[in-house]
Amino acid sequence: MPEYSVPGSYAKELVSRDQVIRPVDVGAALFVGPTRRGRRNKALQITQYTDFERWYGSAADLDFGPAAPRAVNVNYIAHAVRAFFAEGGRQLYVARVTGAGARKARFRLTARGTDKSLSLSCVARFRGDLGNAEARFTEVRRVADAAALAGAATGSLAVSADGLAWFVKEKKRWQRVPRGNSVLLKTRELLEFRPSLVTMDASFVDADGERFEYPGLAFDRRHPDWVGRVLAEKPAGREARLTQPFALRTGTRLDAGGAHAAIFAGIAADPSGRLVRRVQLSGGSDGAPPAGTAYAKPLRAVPADVSLIAAPGSSVFGDGEAIADALLACTAVPGAFRLAVLDLAPALGPVDARAASARWQSARAVTYYPWVRAAGTPELNLPPSGFLCGLYARSDAEYGVWKAPANLSLRSAGGLARAVDGAALEMLNPAGVNCLREFAGRGCVVWGARTLTADPEWRYVATRRYMDQLQVSITQGLRWVVFEPNDEPLWEAVRQQLEAFLIAQWRAGALHGGKLSQAFFVRCGDDTMSAHDIEQSRLLVEVGVALLRPAEFSVLRLVLAVGA
Repeated sequence: MPEYSVPGSYAKELVSRDQVIRPVDVGAALFVGPTRRGRRNKALQITQYTDFERWYGSAADLDFGPAAPRAVNVNYIAHAVRAFFAEGGRQLYVARVTGAGARKARFRLTARGTDKSLSLSCVARFRGDLGNAEARFTEVRRVADAAALAGAATGSLAVSADGLAWFVKEKKRWQRVPRGNSVLLKTRELLEFRPSLVTMDASFVDADGERFEYPGLAFDRRHPDWVGRVLAEKPAGREARLTQPFALRTGTRLDAGGAHAAIFAGIAADPSGRLVRRVQLSGGSDGAPPAGTAYAKPLRAVPADVSLIAAPGSSVFGDGEAIADALLACTAVPGAFRLAVLDLAPALGPVDARAASARWQSARAVTYYPWVRAAGTPELNLPPSGFLCGLYARSDAEYGVWKAPANLSLRSAGGLARAVDGAALEMLNPAGVNCLREFAGRGCVVWGARTLTADPEWRYVATRRYMDQLQVSITQGLRWVVFEPNDEPLWEAVRQQLEAFLIAQWRAGALHGGKLSQAFFVRCGDDTMSAHDIEQSRLLVEVGVALLRPAEFSVLRLVLAVGA
């Protein structure tokens, strides 16, 4: 204790161990699969369906070739994202994957064989059939007075009234194009040519009919609105990198005159006197349906807050089993605390569904049967994973993670692909296949909440998810113990913090037991650590909780590094 010899008020900074453990959200989901466009192999967070449309395109079908049936071409990821938010989901990541043969559309504006450094091409920034767009380039000429010429940015392009002389602005003067002419004209001298400032408007209409407009583009790379900057293959801003679907690939030595000539040379003016160039990008392809190896790439970099992973619609692909295996491998990463929501193939009967699910024996896997009819489009059947991931988040928010996400209606379902009767239910439920059923007045109802494991301790989805939530919450809440002395005061502080957290959980109804001693226990001290553990800076904590089932304790054993 410090000694104070003079009367007065004193302030002392204290290091508090009274941290609060807060339950983490375990409703964030990741959907992996093919989309119409977008960045590949990287999970991007979206908070509403319009984000998906901006970054990944519409819900229109994909095109995996003439031999692919409609059921394979359906844009399942788009429909799953819409269902996720409609069912109450809040946090979602999407990772696009493509299959073999997926290519970008393009059109070469300069002649074939042109020096690469002087070339100009129009390209789609993303692979896929959607990039097969019509591009339109319109030359815009505005008669310029002295003020307009003086205010024009460096790199502005001007043309004489007769169209024979071209000029590029060099700071405050104008140089004749092509370069090499040493004569620089002042603004008043350029006015003798009765010049017009020349820019270009570009527009693209993709294969879905969506239009993208880019007005006022410049031809010289020094201009702030240079076409090679505005329509860059690697735009500077994040939003542009995610949403801009087209680019102009410019050679390193292409100047203003060369760029203008590449686009408009030989083009006759339209009736209004404008030069308009229309080109059709081609060669863009969605390729083949993605294989399991394609799905494995983004699954190696799953965001830390993701707890649910799914690949909606992947079970219709030829490599569907390998894709499911990739999802299961992602859940097996130590410390990941993830649950895979797997989809069965769409046309399976109950017997085949039970047989197909048998290969997925895992406490971190769950599946639902049958597929769901899309609302408003009864001929379209959708995988249930997108609906269920959203329903999990809704159940968490309304009831708690410890509540089984079952006996809840799907808000956005139009029906079920097939009816599930009592006999099918008796066959599928013991195998861990959760059924969806239709009830009068309630619509489609989730009628099961089991994982795909034979281990009775982890049989239920709520058990698996709630224990994951507890472990992540406690681990994050105890980060402050690092570098603390591993002694009795620390152990007491840890016990108090954990007990306060678990009391709150018990009062919320998450734990079983009429009194605290029946609901949980916390051990941290000589009964959990040896002298060797303490010497090795290991803090061992045991937390036992009675979940909402009769008199059973599930034990978490935590090993934390301290005093390092």
